[in-house]
Amino acid sequence: MSFVQLTQDVEGPTEMNSAKSYASFSMLGSATCPELPSLFTSNPDVRPRKMHSSRLSEIRWEALAKGREQRRVLNLRGLPSKLCTKEALQAWLRAEGFGDKVEDLKVFPGKAGRLGCGVVRVREVADVERLAKLFHGRQCGAGSPIAVSFAAPGGL
Repeated sequence: MSFVQLTQDVEGPTEMNSAKSYASFSMLGSATCPELPSLFTSNPDVRPRKMHSSRLSEIRWEALAKGREQRRVLNLRGLPSKLCTKEALQAWLRAEGFGDKVEDLKVFPGKAGRLGCGVVRVREVADVERLAKLFHGRQCGAGSPIAVSFAAPGGL
């Protein structure tokens, strides 16, 4: 008799061992600690929840107001051509009282008269809400409103 056959005879069939260990493992959460939920659910369709990348960049105003948001880099989409240079945007921010609040900014002008975009890093987290509200939905002339979101990590 081979070694494999001897160990199978002693331990029993592999399928039975895995079934026993699965049952004992699934009972771990409910039997030993009743306040902990079971590690397995009866519904096989339950999967981990994932946020889409578009949801990660959106501004949550309540999180900003309560100080739970720590990101400082904002993405500005739909900038009119008159604000699509770094100097023009800095001058406009200074005129609005944000001259010393902005740490860094980059501007990407649109091609052939199209709207541009910009990325702004604010010095303090407390100023993010004020700057986002300054730009959010603002229209410069008859153009479309400016959209504000958080920039992707490493965006500036």
